[in-house]
Amino acid sequence: MAVMEEKIKVGDVVQLKQGGQIMTVTQINKKMGDDFESAFCSWPLNGVAHHGAFALAALKRASKGSIRAFRIQGFLAGIFPFMNRGKSS
Repeated sequence: MAVMEEKIKVGDVVQLKQGGQIMTVTQINKKMGDDFESAFCSWPLNGVAHHGAFALAALKRASKGSIRAFRIQGFLAGIFPFMNRGKSS
């Protein structure tokens, strides 16, 4: 028997299944009479808050390793801000 994964909910830390930024789910939207669900997410990038909507089917919970790496990257960017200079977003 397959193990069902718990549904993504508000407050979960996620990322796209193909990878990318670590994001926090801030809202879940479901159209009435439709099975399509989307999540509105927020994430910081180079000191700027970004927001976007993504299909729930395209998201996965972020692994502890991914979250740890993201926090280290943010910490280092705060100590060494020159590391982000010249990078395009």
